[in-house]
Amino acid sequence: FGESQHETMLAHFESCLDEASHAVSGTLLREAIVIFLGALAKKFNLGMEKTCAIVDRLIDSLETPSEQVQQTISECLSPLMKPIKSELPKFIEKLFEKLQKSKETYQRRGAAYGIASIGKGLGVPGLSQFGIMDKLKELLENKKSISAREGGLYAFECLSKRMKRGFEASAISKLDNLLACCGDSSPVVREAASVAAREIMSQLSNHGVKRVVPALVKALGDRAWRTQTAAAELLGSMAFCAPKQLSACLPEIVPPLVESLASTHIEVQKCSKKALGHIASVVRNPEVQGHIPILLQALDNPTTYLEDALGKLIKTNYVHVIDSPSLALLMPILQRGLHASRTTSAKKKAAQIIGNMTKLADHKDLVPYLEVLLPALMNTLVDQIPETRSVSAAAIGYLVKGLGEERFPDLVEKLYANLRAPEGGIVHSGAAQGLAQVFSSLDIQRFETFLPTMLLNANSDEAHIRGGAINFFVFVPSAFGKRLETYLPRILPAVLQGLADEAEPVREASMRAGQAIIHEYGSSSLDVLLPLLEGGLFHVNYRIRLSSVTLLSDLLGRITGADDEEEGTMQDSAESAKILASVLGEDKYDSVLSALYLTRSDTVRAVQQQALLTWKAAVHNTPATLRKILPLLLKRIINCLGSSNEDKRHAGSKTLGDLVQKLPDMILPTIVPIIVNGLKNDSVDTRLGVCLGLAEIVKSSRRHVLGSYLDHIIPSVRLALCDTEEEVREAAT
Repeated sequence: FGESQHETMLAHFESCLDEASHAVSGTLLREAIVIFLGALAKKFNLGMEKTCAIVDRLIDSLETPSEQVQQTISECLSPLMKPIKSELPKFIEKLFEKLQKSKETYQRRGAAYGIASIGKGLGVPGLSQFGIMDKLKELLENKKSISAREGGLYAFECLSKRMKRGFEASAISKLDNLLACCGDSSPVVREAASVAAREIMSQLSNHGVKRVVPALVKALGDRAWRTQTAAAELLGSMAFCAPKQLSACLPEIVPPLVESLASTHIEVQKCSKKALGHIASVVRNPEVQGHIPILLQALDNPTTYLEDALGKLIKTNYVHVIDSPSLALLMPILQRGLHASRTTSAKKKAAQIIGNMTKLADHKDLVPYLEVLLPALMNTLVDQIPETRSVSAAAIGYLVKGLGEERFPDLVEKLYANLRAPEGGIVHSGAAQGLAQVFSSLDIQRFETFLPTMLLNANSDEAHIRGGAINFFVFVPSAFGKRLETYLPRILPAVLQGLADEAEPVREASMRAGQAIIHEYGSSSLDVLLPLLEGGLFHVNYRIRLSSVTLLSDLLGRITGADDEEEGTMQDSAESAKILASVLGEDKYDSVLSALYLTRSDTVRAVQQQALLTWKAAVHNTPATLRKILPLLLKRIINCLGSSNEDKRHAGSKTLGDLVQKLPDMILPTIVPIIVNGLKNDSVDTRLGVCLGLAEIVKSSRRHVLGSYLDHIIPSVRLALCDTEEEVREAAT
């Protein structure tokens, strides 16, 4: 019936509107009537006069105490703005009059909703055409009237609420005025400014955030404390941005707010705390929510609360994703933890938490913090405490694994440069751990392309470069696990070579590398490790012999589980022998024992002692074991006696003498013919070794036993005394 009865309906609605009370039931009635009036004016062409009358009636109705009704009226007014555009100036004047001069707050807020309906109906061009933003600026700058400034802020709030992002550019253009109101001397104005700022910030786009944040951060560093407090207030309001915009802006706004907590002016401190409280209020992660009080305390007073906050964070079992507000609060605490100079536990906890962040937080939320996190972690890589370096390296590895190497374009180059640094020591150790963790987090082909460089460095003419390369091999076993087994035949020779290095730091690093390899692969890569270590027992360089027997002892202990025993205990040698024979197989077990027994007669006392300790741990019954391995042992002795290496000839002859004393009946019938025939060999070294062996046989045998073999020995000695080589003749003498 609207077409034919709209005048009757209009009169009826106006009559009902006059009769509606301000009670709750009346409020609902007024809201319903307003909706009908607005719909009537929008639907039917009532003409300029009647439409203006309805608009005037609706504007008067904005003075209702109910904000819900005011919002509804504003929504009804917006579509009517274009039809009465030519008559708008008088309505705008009326609204601004109420906005600054009305006594009651709800009246000024009603006028603000009226102005917002104009902005919504006509858009930004309408605001500009009718000078609404200029008029609002005059209100905000009116130092004489608190009501005017308050009313202007209400209008800003309502315009942002109704126009959404359409009001963004206009609001940002008046950011200085908003800042001034946030620092106003009147609490009423400050409260209105805070509410308006919160509404404006909640509507900002990415572009708007990029425009607003730098200006506010700059204002936070202003000399005037009121400007600082206002900037802090507005930065805190940005906590109410949309989630996407919030994620983008928090890394920029939280650090300056944290710095402002240390301001010399107490009001700036209070506003910064309040702003951080706003950010904390939008944290969605339940686990972090439970720690908000201690986190805020740690931000405000790190000396007292930092360690406690880190302790609570690291003990928390995280189930939910860590959102951007949570990250914004956590990152300053973690940064301070990494820079803590008085306690290493804070550094370790902070690094561990950072490492776990890649599993708990959205990666895009973490990226903005890399430029501060990575330098801090790189700094802790040269910490004096090994455990701190280890945890920091692991954190870097987790970051690379989670975010991708492309986010760290210079990381490998920086670590590699530190690995080659002349300083050595903890610089090498930290860089080596960092590189090991980084490469372990990447595809194995990345490591394969880097390995030749490390092997080349291990043969460098400069000791610090060799040391850096060997340090790298100390940490790759634990970082890579089974993936490194394929590369052990290439790595282990370089490590064993380093055991004989002229530089002590290189030798020490090589020993640690060897122990790390054995600890990680002692059970799974015996076919690779055993031959190399056995060969090292007879190396020309005594340092390699000593290191090889030490590493062999570690390897056998790893197999038997002796390295897992509690300190001060020793596994029964009989049980060890059974385990070794079972794991290695009889042939390998006999080979290892024969090599060990020979090493007991090494020319260097330290090698002898280590070999003896290893033998005792691996063998339960020496006489029985010697009888079992005798054929292989004699073969090794003969090879040693014929060696060009003086130390091997010495070990062979001494071992032979030892065996003659212990098992003469078994040794002499076998060895004497072999020794005698050896004097006919063309090799001078072999003939020399035979003479040493004969000397040990004569020295170690009892007279009655030796008498049975004099017919063989005396002619052999006579032949050696007539040898063409002086060395042989001297040995025979």
